[in-house]
Amino acid sequence: MPGLGPQSRKWLKDIGITTRKDLEKTGAVDAYARLKHLYPDRVSLNLLWGLYAALNGMEAKAVTPDIKHHLQTLLAGHTTGTTR
Repeated sequence: MPGLGPQSRKWLKDIGITTRKDLEKTGAVDAYARLKHLYPDRVSLNLLWGLYAALNGMEAKAVTPDIKHHLQTLLAGHTTGTTR
């Protein structure tokens, strides 16, 4: 997936996400939450920005503060299911 480094892609593979379509079905927030649960000391919010960016065809550095805040709000209310 463009924009994601080899470690991020490996972690995604660890939770069964190997394609963009898999990530679309799972959603950035759910994928991030699952990875944070598996690797709590290694996964940072930068990965959430990267996942969002990958789904939206943009670079992670283009994720605005407003979008970051929105993603953090979604994450705070996250339980299960698909959220982008």
